Order: sequence, then structure tokens, then C-alpha cells
Amino acid sequence: MIQLAIQPILWIVLLNLSLWGIGFSVFSAALFRLDKGFIGRVGFPYAIGLVVVSGLLFLLATLHFFVPLSIWIILIVGLLPVLTFAKKGFHALSAHLFRNPFDLIANSLLGVVCFLFFLALRLVIPPSMMGRLQYPDPEARLFYLFLMGVGLILFPWGASLWGRPAVDRILSLAGLTPGQESSCSTKPNQGWGAVMTAVLAHFFLFLFVPRFAHDTLAYHLVIPKTILNFGGFEPNSNLFFNMPQNWELLYTLPLWGGGPTAVKIFSFQHSVLVLITLFSFGRSQWGSTMGFLLAFLYLTGPTIQDHLQLAKVENSLSFMVLYTTLAFLKWRENEDTRWMILFGLLGGWLMGCKYTLWGLSGVFFLAALGVILKNRGLNGGARMALLLGAVWTVPVLPWLVKNFWFTGNPVYPNLFSLFGGANWSETLDRQLRHQYFQFFWEEHSGLLNQLKAVLLSPWDLIAAKHLRGRFSFLVILGLFLAPFLRESWRERTAPILLLALLGYIMWVLFPGNESRFLVPVIPLMILGAAPLFHRAIRNPRYGWIVLPALLLMGFSQLRFPRTLQLEAFTPEGYQHILETTTTTRYSLWREVEKKVPPDGRIAVFFEEQVYYLDRPYFYHWFGGNMEILRQAKTPETVEQRLTEDLGVTHLLLGYRDFNYYLSFNCPSKEEMDWEKDLMEEFLDRYAQKVLEYEDYVLFALGPAGERSGL
Repeated sequence: MIQLAIQPILWIVLLNLSLWGIGFSVFSAALFRLDKGFIGRVGFPYAIGLVVVSGLLFLLATLHFFVPLSIWIILIVGLLPVLTFAKKGFHALSAHLFRNPFDLIANSLLGVVCFLFFLALRLVIPPSMMGRLQYPDPEARLFYLFLMGVGLILFPWGASLWGRPAVDRILSLAGLTPGQESSCSTKPNQGWGAVMTAVLAHFFLFLFVPRFAHDTLAYHLVIPKTILNFGGFEPNSNLFFNMPQNWELLYTLPLWGGGPTAVKIFSFQHSVLVLITLFSFGRSQWGSTMGFLLAFLYLTGPTIQDHLQLAKVENSLSFMVLYTTLAFLKWRENEDTRWMILFGLLGGWLMGCKYTLWGLSGVFFLAALGVILKNRGLNGGARMALLLGAVWTVPVLPWLVKNFWFTGNPVYPNLFSLFGGANWSETLDRQLRHQYFQFFWEEHSGLLNQLKAVLLSPWDLIAAKHLRGRFSFLVILGLFLAPFLRESWRERTAPILLLALLGYIMWVLFPGNESRFLVPVIPLMILGAAPLFHRAIRNPRYGWIVLPALLLMGFSQLRFPRTLQLEAFTPEGYQHILETTTTTRYSLWREVEKKVPPDGRIAVFFEEQVYYLDRPYFYHWFGGNMEILRQAKTPETVEQRLTEDLGVTHLLLGYRDFNYYLSFNCPSKEEMDWEKDLMEEFLDRYAQKVLEYEDYVLFALGPAGERSGL
């Protein structure tokens, strides 16, 4: 029990203190003025700590010195300034979060009470009564129970009130009085802070259930696990390993000390940091009412909630995108070169995280060039633009060099026609472009259709089947209405609004625009639309109804997980969930490893989720695996390529994805039949079936009588 629950939490606390301590030291050494409040005292130092530590980890991985001693040195170096400034730092943190240190305790306790009451309702109300509720979706039923619990705890006087005075009184009880700035007294913090604490506590419990998304088991956890196993970078045939992975480097620390649960907590906490940052910024600009509203809108975003329980990177990247924007605002206000350097480091670091952020990072860079040209002109701004460009390349350049060293292509596998790339080909390049660009070319081909896609994309976010309910339509509405209000351009958020709008357009134009790619821009959308919300709330005619409507529609988007498996908090139950949940693929790899000797090497064809595979393996990509067959052209050369060149003794083939790949990527039926016949002939002549598991078959390779594992 201690190992499964307490150890990951304690490890994350230690890790966070170390990251903050390193960032605080660098921030102070750079002679920045640490503004009061969460953003200046905690947010910026922590963000710069992530950048510095990821750079140190890259150096260790390059030198193959990624060992426990080097990791402990990084942590201890970060803890030293924390111990030095512990008393002053933590007092300042609690004071600036809630202006009254006791509010933090009161808010948390009330949140826990609210959460426990919510759980009690789930356990006490019988299933028969749940079935009578007019909500066929289990998530909607849970939402109904949650609202009932919130109402009983926070609004006990609501039933005795009526009319507009009732609305005003209810809002005043919660500390959210429209038409005037609300103070940060104890009651409002306990009220709405308790609601958000209860929601976050509910999601937090699910972090301990061994449930992971496809991408997590395919590369988000595979990359740090590989680095830890080899002590650094290794020429790995995994496609994702040869891409910029700053955040996956950071995942090595929680994975090493606390396992995959600690990684999920580490990802979860960045959503909490974004929530606190939005609250702090909103309160500093428009009062506590807007602070809580902005934080609440972020928390109730369906896509944000979808990622709260997953060890992905989008919610974490929201934190860095938000602080990149705040650094841009600081530099824009005071024209201090140090803030420009910090902004450049954060913006360039985003490019070192994943390719899908290059468009947004480019928007930041172009916005900075616009500020330079406006303030200094073309001649005077040339040197500063060069300095910004040089700083911008520092965090991403090591990844480009590393990718070039391993593959011969700095932006592998992109721009194959220009750079080429190891273990890649024109066929794979065509298939990759077909997979990611088909939405763009087939549905948005032609200039008029592309323009139509941009104009109708807000509606698609609300109504399209593949994106329905994924974003808060309030945020989208505010984003596109705010530019038409002159008041919004007088507010501090005008640059944020423009950046969010440009980032959104980049996302619309990006091929295969999955909803998660826009997650890092959502905090900017909320801040950009904030003046519209603020102006509407303060309107003497209709402001009294705007805030309740916003809160009600925010509540309507809460998406609670369906069931909490309490057995996950015991070692036996945790293991049982792993073995019985097919999405983890845990039981598949345990069965495979029973059939493969310790010195065996497995070629994995058409199964990406290899995190739980603890034997040496070869895996490239769906199309990359098939390229071996295409280049070999005959069963004999396929066998030679696998067994002699790659040292493979066994082959795991996922038939379902194999058939899907053939139907999706082959340009003609003739090629599909040829690839399928070649695979079948190779298996008939050089493979012996040793295991069948659902849609997967494990083969031992080699001539008859010489196959390993028989």
C-alpha cells in the first residue's frame, strides 16, 4: 500500500522542490525581479527549472551517464536552495496564493468534505435509484450527484430565496458578487476553491489505477524507460525516439523514482499549476471573481479533463505555453533584454518537445519580431532579432544534432526528399504524408475549401461528430467575439488574444487536426476572452445572470471517470488490473516473455504499445516494419534481414492492425495482395507458431530444427 500510493506522492514532492530550487537559483542569478504572487515567486522559477533540468538530462543521456548517482546529484543541487529559503519561500507561497495562509487549510478541508460527500452519494444511493434518473449516460448520472452534493454543502440557503435578490445573495455567499470587484476573503476561497478541490481530488484518485492511453505505452513512457535501461540515448528503431522529446526526458525522473504512477502525478500537477496561474492572473487584473471564473473554465474543459488522468504531454505543455506568453508580456511591457532571453528559451524549448508545437512556436517568434520592429525599427532591431534567434535555437539545437547523428536527418522523418533518413524510404514518406495529410487534402483541397474550413472550424468544434464536446464552446465563443469589442484591446490580454487566435488558425490548417493538439492553446483562449466575460459580468442590466450562466454551463461539461477500482491501492489488486485490462497489453507481454529465452530478441510487427515488453526488441513503425519485406522482396532475404542483420529470434505479429495497415496504406489492391502473400510465404517457410493471444501470434524464426524457443 505504501509503495503504491505514498511513495509516488513523496517522490513527486521531492522532485518538484528540486526543480523549483534549480529554477529559483537560475532566476535569481539572472537578476530578475521576482514579482510578488504565485506567477513571479513560483511559476516562472519552476518553468525555468524544467528547461535547465531537461538540458542537464540531455547532457547525461548523450554521455551515457544517466545513472542513479547523476540523478541524485541533480536533485540534491535543487534541494539546497529550497532548504535555504524554505521558511521564507513557503510563507510567501501560501500568503500570495490566498493572501491568508489559513485559507489554504480551510479551502482544502472544505474541498475534502465536499469530495467525501460526493463519494458517499455514489455509495449510498442504490443502483435502482440511479437507474430512475433521466440520464442514460453513467457520467451524466455522476454529474447529477456531484451537483447535488455541491448544492447541499455550499448553498444551504438557496431553497429559501427567490428572484434576482436570491441570485445576488447566492453569489455573495460564494464571494462572487457581479458588478464589483470581489475581495479575496476567506469565504469565496473556501466556496469555489472547495468545488475545484473536490473535482481535482476525484480525478487524482484515478491516477493510481493502472490505466494508460495508447500513446503513453507507445512512446511517452517507452522513451524514458529506454533511456533509463541503457543509461542514455541508443540508436533505437522506434520512430518516435528520433524526434524532439524534451518532456519525455523529464519523465525519466518520476519514472525512475516512483514508477508510471509518479509520471501520471507529474503530468496531472501541471494542469493544477495552470489552474492556479489563471486564477492568479485573473485576480491581479480583474479581481477574485474573474480569477476563479478563468480557473473554473479551464478545469471544466472536456479535453482538459480527458488528459488529467493520462501520462501524456499536452496538459503539461499548456503550462509552458502559458509561461512563454507571460514572459512575452513582461518583455513587451518593460523592454528588458533579460525577459526577452527568458522568452526565447521557453519558446525554443517548446520546439524541442514535439513537432506539432513548431507552428505555435513560430507564432511566438513572429510576434516577437513584430514587437522588435515596432520599438526599434528595421536597422535598430536587427541585432536584437539575431540575439533572439540565437537564444531560440539553444534548447532545440541539441535534438536536431542528435537526430542528425542517429538518422542523418535533423527533422526526422520529415523532409525526407531533402535530408533522407536511416530506416526510412520514399514509400514510408508517402504513407506518413498520406496518414497525416489526408484530412487536409481530401476534405480541404483547394483554396476555397481551406478558407471554408477556417471559418467553419469553431462550429466543427461544437457540432462535428469527431470533435463534439471536446472543447468549451464558451472559450471558443469568447475568443472570436472579443476582437470586436474595443474594450478588449485596451486590456492587457490583447496580445494573448492575438497569439491564441494565430495558434488556433495554425491548428486548423495543421493536417489531421486532432483535438489534443490544441490543448496548449486553451489557456491563452481563456485569457484572451477574459475581457469579454468581465465586461458582461459588470454590465448593470444583464450582468447578474451572466456569471450564473457561465458557471452552470461550466458544470455541465464536467466529465467524471466512470468507475474507481479501489483494488488498485493494493499490490494484488494492482497486478490483477494489469493482467485483466487488455488496453495495458501487460498480460500479452508476460505471455510472450514466457516463450522467449532470456537471450532472445523480438521483432514487433503491428503493435506499438511496447512499454511492458522487458526483452530486447526491434520495432520501427507500422509501415517501417513492412519496409523490410518490400526491400527484401523474397522470403529468403526477409529471413536474412531479420535473423542475421537484426539478430531477431522471434516475431510478434498483430493480425488486426496488419490487415488494417494493408487496407489503409497500400495504393492499390495488387500491392496489398503482394505484401500479404509475401508475409504469409515468409511465415510458412521460416516461422513456427509458439503462442496465440487474441489477435496476436508469436513465431520463432529460423530454419526447421534451429528455431529458438522450441
